[in-house]
Amino acid sequence: MPGACVKNVRAYYRSGSQPHLIAEIGTKEGERVFMTRYDGDLADDPTAALISARQLSQGKAGSAAERLVGVVFPKVALSRQSELPLGETCAISKDGIEFGIEQFVLEQRFEMDELGASARAGGAAMAVPRGMVPRMLIIDGDFLVWFETPEGVIRFAGLITPADMKDPRD
Repeated sequence: MPGACVKNVRAYYRSGSQPHLIAEIGTKEGERVFMTRYDGDLADDPTAALISARQLSQGKAGSAAERLVGVVFPKVALSRQSELPLGETCAISKDGIEFGIEQFVLEQRFEMDELGASARAGGAAMAVPRGMVPRMLIIDGDFLVWFETPEGVIRFAGLITPADMKDPRD
């Protein structure tokens, strides 16, 4: 397993009953990246890691006193696609039409080595008007795609042309 070493660790923390230290590393963009060994069993649910991370983060107690000079970890190239459980989710449009969310697919990509980390996630939902025949929006030429934060900040925008239209796994 190829390993990486980072020496510019900002701090180490303990959290609740977690037996392993949590390392905090900063990014050039000012974000904080936390990592810890995890011995627990995460359910086969794409939200389980988020829930565990939130619990560990909220339980972090001041900087640990251990004298460490860095963190060594396996290099990572993760690409995962999963369908989120929805239950009976629905939304009402401004025209009073009720929609059912038929499917929601989440795709996550994460890469990390001694030079840095990159995380991307995207999702797609299929909403179908209830009581109506499902229809699809068909995009069959160049198209614009963008990612926007809940605050309205556009993090990525691109024009997709036929040269870009290929299966990412090929």
